[in-house]
Amino acid sequence: MSRADTQITHSQVEVTDVVRAFTKNIPGDGLEFLNNAAEKVKDTVALIPYNDSTRAAEAKLRWRRTATQIITDGYVYEGKSCTDDVIVFLAVCRAKRL
Repeated sequence: MSRADTQITHSQVEVTDVVRAFTKNIPGDGLEFLNNAAEKVKDTVALIPYNDSTRAAEAKLRWRRTATQIITDGYVYEGKSCTDDVIVFLAVCRAKRL
């Protein structure tokens, strides 16, 4: 795979209409908002098993999806989701202007 194939040409944490809609009903301010946002990410995005049958599909997505894509897709891979979770969380924080 060439460097051009893996290069991201836009922000993964861009605040889009999808991110704004996802963020809209998260209650609280400050630390309370952050806790509620983290819970919403965990509760909304499904965990797909990561195993031999999903390894190749996960590798194609790893470190490439935007927050909007992750929210729209509605899933992350179990044990491999930390980056995706953080991308969504950061986009939500940006939408809230934190």
